[in-house]
Amino acid sequence: MISKNKTSGRIAISPYFITMLLGICALLIVAAIIASPEEAFQASMQGLDVWWKVVFPALLPFLMLSQMLTAYGFTHGLGVLLDPLMRKMFRIPGPSGVGLAVGMSAGFPSGADTAVQLYRQKLITAKEVSRLASLTHFANPMTLLVVIGAAFYQNPIVGYVLILVHWASGIASGFILARFAGRNEVILTSTLESKTEIVPKTAMLHSMLQTASIAREKDGRSFGKLLGDTVSHAVQVLMMTGGAMIVFSVTIKLIGKYITPFFPDYIWSSFFEIHLGAYALRSTEIISSPLHFGLLAAAIGWGGLSSHWQVSALLKPYGISTSTFTFGRVLHACISYILVLMLWKPIQLWLESNKTVFGEFNIGSQGLTEPAMNGFELAGMLGMFLILLLMTFIFLSRWIVRWQSTRGPSSR
Repeated sequence: MISKNKTSGRIAISPYFITMLLGICALLIVAAIIASPEEAFQASMQGLDVWWKVVFPALLPFLMLSQMLTAYGFTHGLGVLLDPLMRKMFRIPGPSGVGLAVGMSAGFPSGADTAVQLYRQKLITAKEVSRLASLTHFANPMTLLVVIGAAFYQNPIVGYVLILVHWASGIASGFILARFAGRNEVILTSTLESKTEIVPKTAMLHSMLQTASIAREKDGRSFGKLLGDTVSHAVQVLMMTGGAMIVFSVTIKLIGKYITPFFPDYIWSSFFEIHLGAYALRSTEIISSPLHFGLLAAAIGWGGLSSHWQVSALLKPYGISTSTFTFGRVLHACISYILVLMLWKPIQLWLESNKTVFGEFNIGSQGLTEPAMNGFELAGMLGMFLILLLMTFIFLSRWIVRWQSTRGPSSR
């Protein structure tokens, strides 16, 4: 069942063993559902409610937007500006900057979906897709601020701290992953060229428009066709996301009841699903305990096995390995935990300085109470995040070009 590959030295597991193991697990889950139908139903309603009221309205506009930007050549044109920043920090081509901005503003799995779109456009290689999927795997900032911070913990400062720690550790993990990338790894640039000299603004604008025009002509779809394709694809991805959340919500409930009833609820919840994990961690004193707050930050950095499954479903059809992605998740979680421990004193002072109590926010048998803002407000706020992130990336990219030009060719 388990053998060692003589050429690569890696341990290979027989697909028959994996199939048998997954089949047994599926049978056990079915048996547990039959034995506890009420608990399974309540758990599925929890997962469905979180998906419908939080995840669906937050992700749908951005999944559509990322595809439309790529089809109209915006991603290609913006890649000309972002190329220096993305190559210098993460060793991936410039168009990946759009995926990073989308992932940070909209949350997973939108970053991985954008990475796949870039791969289909032949703007990045298969190895870069896995690294980019890991780099862009951020939790939705409005989920951290409104749902987890203000609603779950009734303290919006918790959300602000989690966003800062989550983003900082995610960027750091992406930077470290880039150092592991082979120096001889070929970066597929397609129509983009790496330029480190200062280019006049008019020439840069002309280059952007030309690159975008070529990409638009290559796509060739009319607006009606493009709109239909983007809606269909976005809904399909979100249905997959909802299914994963519901399945793992039920799995968490059944494992906690039959296999590890002596474990705290937040252990399996944090491992499998980020929203339910953050909610279960309410039983701990995170404001007074750096270990528990670090565990919350690490669970958000890990993202939950549910989100891993979603990313795997996007990458596997193209034969892209998820090993780099998984390593990036572990690295993100570890850095988040260490960062909280290192900065705990200022974090604790900030947490205790302001505590605004909101109405009780429950995930019970009746479902999730209404979120603090509706889907339109949520999408608008995230849109502003996206614009600000893109502007920041463009500024940093231009600054890197000028900085490299002052140091001379030997520094590049």
